[in-house]
Amino acid sequence: MYLNKAEMRQNINFLYNQGVRSIRIMGSTQGSFHCHNVQEVTEDNGELNTVYYDRLDYFLSILDEYNTNARTMKVVIVLSNFWYWTGGLSWYLNQSINCTKMYKEIPCPDNKEFIEEAFIKYTEGFYKCEDGRNVLKKFISNLLNRVNKYKNNTRYMDDTVIMAWEIINDPKADKMKAELHDWVQSISNFIKEIDPNHLVTVGVSGRGNVSDYQELHEIDRIDYMTFSLMPKEWDWDIKDIDALMEKTTFFVDSVLNASRIVRKPLVMNLFRYPRDNEHCDRTANTTNRNTYYKHVLELFTRYAEDQLIVASYFWGWSFNSYSKSGGCRVWERGDPVIGDSTDMFQGYYSVYEADKETLKVIEDAAAIINNLQKITKVPNYVWIMFIGIASVLILAIIIFIFVSCRDQKKKDEKFNIENVTSSTDNLKE
Repeated sequence: MYLNKAEMRQNINFLYNQGVRSIRIMGSTQGSFHCHNVQEVTEDNGELNTVYYDRLDYFLSILDEYNTNARTMKVVIVLSNFWYWTGGLSWYLNQSINCTKMYKEIPCPDNKEFIEEAFIKYTEGFYKCEDGRNVLKKFISNLLNRVNKYKNNTRYMDDTVIMAWEIINDPKADKMKAELHDWVQSISNFIKEIDPNHLVTVGVSGRGNVSDYQELHEIDRIDYMTFSLMPKEWDWDIKDIDALMEKTTFFVDSVLNASRIVRKPLVMNLFRYPRDNEHCDRTANTTNRNTYYKHVLELFTRYAEDQLIVASYFWGWSFNSYSKSGGCRVWERGDPVIGDSTDMFQGYYSVYEADKETLKVIEDAAAIINNLQKITKVPNYVWIMFIGIASVLILAIIIFIFVSCRDQKKKDEKFNIENVTSSTDNLKE
């Protein structure tokens, strides 16, 4: 959601009081020339839109007020998106005539015969499109070198409020898995050469070929692993809540096994579940969602105590902003921007200020995690509960809950490989 400065402060304060200690946001939106609803453009050919990045500057300055010896609030910034709802890689691909002349029209979701596999096949062409990759690198360089006037001209690369750079939200590959691997290796090197101070992760969901998942995270400049829980999008039966929770546990255990092999910290990048009967109205019940949230967060707190999963996000925070059209429909220009991305039914996954029972589930889990800070005997560990709020400032984004452990006295401190959870005060889709 787009917030003015007063609303930013109000949202952050509310979330902090719920136990939230971090926010995950999309770092940019690109032009609206093709098949996506992009509400405001923050980047043009790699250049930053000064109006909207002024919002991000101010947002970071508010978070800085929460970073004292007694409390902390961090942010994870996602640098790009495989999907079309922010423009994403298909936009970068389209910037190059040399890359697009071999392709037909982009297979857009606006088309009645939209096929997701066709979109993936088109968009993965970015991984070997040098011109498009260079535009993204230009944007990343501009962002990391940006000077924040609200923070004594601190550059983003030196900002301790920023925990990590997430390279891309939910990357996919069909025929170009090797090209994806090579690009992640190249772009992670590029980021670390500019900014060795912050953590870097890929942003993958964990679903698919296990060896591919492990190989991406074995790349030297990738500091931690991620996974997501998107049962509806993965065609899991969300109506049978007991079977869904069992399947969720099995999936989480599988990515845990991968993290043990790779020996890097593991973060639940997002989990989500709709309101009861898949209604979009903000007054619809949330009984099943609360049950699923509770199960996921119980898994998280259990594994956090064993220092196996160090962070968890929920999707998505909408505070008191909601679509006034009623019914389930995707975002249209003129609608308020809420926690659900613009390609989704608005309100479908949203968590509102009025969702007291859902917030109580989150708050209870946060209390458990925050209490670990008091009882742990391990030095240099700070356990923190984070809720991401990626729609708070410049773009339509997503909201998550994030929990993490690490005190980050040294910004360039490396992960303790023998203790896979020793990192995430710095963690940032």
